[in-house]
Amino acid sequence: MNYYERARQIQPDLVTYRRYFHKNAEVGYDLPKATEYVVQKLKEFGYSPEVICQSGVVAQIGKPGKTVLLRADMDAMPMVEESGLPFACTDALAAHTCGHDLHTAALLGTARMLRENEEALRGTVKLMFQPAEEIFWGAKEMIKNGVLKNPTVDIAFAGHVTPRYPTGMIALRAGAAMASCYGFRIKIRGKAAHGANPYDGISPINIGVHIYLALQELIAREINFQDGATLTIGSFQSGNVQNTIPEEAELMGTLRTFNQEVRAYLIQRITCVVEKTAELFRGSAEVEVLSDVPVEYNDPKLTADVSRYFKDLFGREAVEDVLITGSEDFAFVSELVPTVDLYVGAVSPDYDGPFYSSHHAKIVFDEDAIGVSAALNAEVATRWLEENA
Repeated sequence: MNYYERARQIQPDLVTYRRYFHKNAEVGYDLPKATEYVVQKLKEFGYSPEVICQSGVVAQIGKPGKTVLLRADMDAMPMVEESGLPFACTDALAAHTCGHDLHTAALLGTARMLRENEEALRGTVKLMFQPAEEIFWGAKEMIKNGVLKNPTVDIAFAGHVTPRYPTGMIALRAGAAMASCYGFRIKIRGKAAHGANPYDGISPINIGVHIYLALQELIAREINFQDGATLTIGSFQSGNVQNTIPEEAELMGTLRTFNQEVRAYLIQRITCVVEKTAELFRGSAEVEVLSDVPVEYNDPKLTADVSRYFKDLFGREAVEDVLITGSEDFAFVSELVPTVDLYVGAVSPDYDGPFYSSHHAKIVFDEDAIGVSAALNAEVATRWLEENA
């Protein structure tokens, strides 16, 4: 079966799937509508899906042998949509501005085509419909509940739509592909006092300012710029009146790196700087971990295989992607099995309007990208099993 030809034949259905998810966007790990819809469609295609954790759906097809995992994330962003689309989500707290609705629709299309072509499969394909990617919860929870077992997964593959490339193009790179993400909260405790008598108190704001400045020096003075690390403080909260020294302050930030050794070093240094700086100014502080996602790593051999499969199916070369400082919880899978996660272009080649990045309230993805993703998913699974049976 030529999967791309078949995907174009079922494109109207792929669009219907996608628009259902888009209009009914849900956030986090509580995705009852998406879960029910995915389970219903998989049963229609002849699968026996299982919900192995909250909103985490798994189904499989094929015969005993090697196993390929194909993954789609299903959750939306907690924001208001401003796309102007007639099927835009009306929930002010949810919008599919990252394209996960396209991912889910594409994997349903893949499931449908694999069922039609099941005899060609020389092993097992496992389908992973995942919640809560945006909060780095879903992949780890599904792993904990056995998504990589029974049967044991040999390789894993995922694709993510992007407005950075035109529809019909994919971009990927071997090795480190997306940055790790260490999200943290710094809780500072001082001593409250009247603003007229600052000597009676210990200002957590003053401590926070010095912590902020000291953390910037970690990147500027302790890390080689070739190692690629960023450290951002995105929130600083303390007090609510002008003439009082508050008791507490809070900073929140994120550390991104492509090097596990650098990451470990900086995490240790953040804790040291925070505690010692607070102590220097007679207060105390502690670091609370909010997220801890490893570097997403694309297996070099599998990356070369996927590039070859793409060229054979679409007749053109893939693009070598740049390092992405964003993070992805599929990295938890890449720690355990050979993995490729790539980007699928999702902007019409004829589009000449303003550029909107993923997560922008006005972004509109090209629905033709769904068929590209669906076909590539199926091609990767079928060809890899054929070559590694």
